[in-house]
Amino acid sequence: MLIDAAKGMEAQTIRLFEVCRTRDIPVIAVVNKWDRPGREALDLLDELEERTGRTPTPVTWPVGEAGHLQGLVDTATGTLTTFESSGGGHLPVTTERSADEAAELLGAAWRTAVEEVELTREVRGLPDQGDFHDRMSMPVFFGVATKHVGTVDLLRFLRDAAPAALPRRTSDGAARPVTEPFAAQVFKVQANMDPAHHDQVAFVRICSGRFDRGMMLTHAQSGRRFNTKHALSVFGRERDTVDLAWPGDVVGLVNATMLHPGDTLFSEEPVEFEPLPRFAPEMFATVAPTDPSTAKKFRKGMQQLAGEGVVQLLHSERRTAQAPMVGVIGSLQLEVLTSRLMAEFGTAVRVEPLPWTMVRTVTDADFAILEKRRDLEIVTTDRDRYGLFRDQWHLNSVMRELSGLELPAPV
Repeated sequence: MLIDAAKGMEAQTIRLFEVCRTRDIPVIAVVNKWDRPGREALDLLDELEERTGRTPTPVTWPVGEAGHLQGLVDTATGTLTTFESSGGGHLPVTTERSADEAAELLGAAWRTAVEEVELTREVRGLPDQGDFHDRMSMPVFFGVATKHVGTVDLLRFLRDAAPAALPRRTSDGAARPVTEPFAAQVFKVQANMDPAHHDQVAFVRICSGRFDRGMMLTHAQSGRRFNTKHALSVFGRERDTVDLAWPGDVVGLVNATMLHPGDTLFSEEPVEFEPLPRFAPEMFATVAPTDPSTAKKFRKGMQQLAGEGVVQLLHSERRTAQAPMVGVIGSLQLEVLTSRLMAEFGTAVRVEPLPWTMVRTVTDADFAILEKRRDLEIVTTDRDRYGLFRDQWHLNSVMRELSGLELPAPV
């Protein structure tokens, strides 16, 4: 769970944590952007505990307030790691120092950090792997992702402490043991990862059985057969061929255009895993190409990025194909959309925000009542129909005016 050092837990972060809670998933918190002005570390820990109900136990701790990071303390050993940029986007040069060396080098900033570490240890204890696996505690890391500060500590923790693969629920509610024949679920699709080939990679998590490159699988949603001869592991910019993998491993399948997030692949008896969670959008905008001559590339890019889950394409009778409506959880998704449309499809776009902030599910009966109103908007996705309202007051006003109308919040 990525936490902004200045903003703390944002709405979309809280929503994702609720998914982890309902699916009984352990959570690691990473406080990012400690090179910029932000809140106090102790305040952020208090917010994490209050919002999640899990005890935050720092594995690393920052020396220096947000915006003035001077190093990270290992809370278990009490040693200091300092970072010096090596340039070119490479990992920084790190130096590990003893507590005495750190005190001499950093003075008051070191003493403050040590006092804060001791306070958190007294109040919340040290990270405990058992409590982490039992969803009682939440390890916390601090760092700066863009400068690779703290990322190695996180990766080492994942390697050493992350729980083994567990049974995964299928669409009928049963838990499928990891010892069953091969089955995997697509959790992400990414196109144009290799600009030279414009390929599309479907990332699948192996949920049971053994994966052997080249094995023939069945796509549960279509019943079609799928060959896995082009199987990769992807780490940063590095790609390696995967010949063998096991439950918990992630495999990238190249040019898997038939696969979508949430789909299931299996080798023997049919199985389908429960759908991935989908969130109702909370921000809305229309998107249009600034140059009409790029309209064809624009439409292709929008369809592809919507298929990846970058945004949700929303269909409304008020909107045209030249300026479709999109829904997102946060503004970052719109930034990703505009950036990728330009970089991968060569089309600059104009994004026009819309006034809607409240979303409610609309049944067929509700639709018959609401479809003629001009003070709200009805939109549809591939499986949902939503009513969009300006704010809570507007929603309440419509429901009072149309007594008996029930518009539940999307699940």
